[in-house]
Amino acid sequence: MKKEQLCGLVISLKGRDAGELFLAYDKSEEYAMLVDGKRRKLMNPKRKNLRHMRFLPDSEFQTVSGYLEGQLTDAMIRRAIARYKAGKYGKQGGT
Repeated sequence: MKKEQLCGLVISLKGRDAGELFLAYDKSEEYAMLVDGKRRKLMNPKRKNLRHMRFLPDSEFQTVSGYLEGQLTDAMIRRAIARYKAGKYGKQGGT
């Protein structure tokens, strides 16, 4: 899969994966395919109803897609999501 096929960064709202971050691609009117590189790999993506996910703002997606280069692999997707989480939640420390 190529980087240009990605359409957004999403948070799952329903199901066993509720609260998890995914990269979405192959979006249709009702469904999108989700991958995270760990449980849902490129060879076995999750088909999820659009009503059961929330797309994050484009600026958040641009941050994650900036970590990706060339032909996508599961490891690349995993690292990009991990770097996004570390940057987003790592700065909110205690006192």
